[in-house]
Formats: sequence, C-alpha cells, structure tokens
Amino acid sequence: MAVTALTATCWVVRDAKDRPMGDELYPDAHYDTRKEAEQAIAVERDEQEHDEQSMSLRPVLLDAPCWVLTCDVCETTYDVEGEGPISHYESPPDAVDGIGEDDDEWTTDGTRHHCPGDDCPRITTPTAREVPA
Repeated sequence: MAVTALTATCWVVRDAKDRPMGDELYPDAHYDTRKEAEQAIAVERDEQEHDEQSMSLRPVLLDAPCWVLTCDVCETTYDVEGEGPISHYESPPDAVDGIGEDDDEWTTDGTRHHCPGDDCPRITTPTAREVPA
C-alpha cells in the first residue's frame, strides 16, 4: 500500500471543549474546505435544535495535511468503514496502524498490498504448506 500525504490541510469540527463533532460511524469527519465544515455545522445545529453544544461548534484547520492509504493493486484510497468517506490519519505509522482490525482482509504478495474492495483483483499468495522447503 502507498501511504501519501494529502496536498491540502483538512478542516474538522470541534465544540467549545475541543471535542470532535460526529456520529458513532464517523466520529471525526474531515472536510476539504471551511465551507464544507460550516455546512456540516449548520446541519448538526438543525438536527440538535440549536442546543448549547451544537451552538459551540466551530470549524478548525488542522496543523498539517492528513495521510491516506492507497491500494497498490486497484489504486483506490482506503476507506476503513467501507461506506464511502476516505480514512485520514495524522502520520504514516497511524495510517498503517489504521488497517489493524481489517488487515486479515488485506493480502500481499510480499511487495504489493491488496485492499478488501469488491472490485479489486485478488493477489494470490502460497500458504505456508504450499511453499517448497
């Protein structure tokens, strides 16, 4: 897998206590622009009927660009949830650790790594019993 930095720094949404806005599925969403973050805040405020916490939400520009994983085989950027949003990480080691729970779904031929995507061609590797001694 390729671990690459995004070219632009992401925006996130935080409340007055610097906690991320989000739901259980995407607890810390990232946005490409301040406008997208502000639109997410507006939706959250409407859904929460402008309660105190939603009114304290603000867009925050991260200090550095995020890192993403890209499949060596199909060149798809990795989505840890399999639901659409691209998974962002603070550093290359965080990105590699991010596949920890799903790494049984990643395969490798020793050089390339294959993601668990349905449209990605499979890499076949010999099992330990198939490797000649």
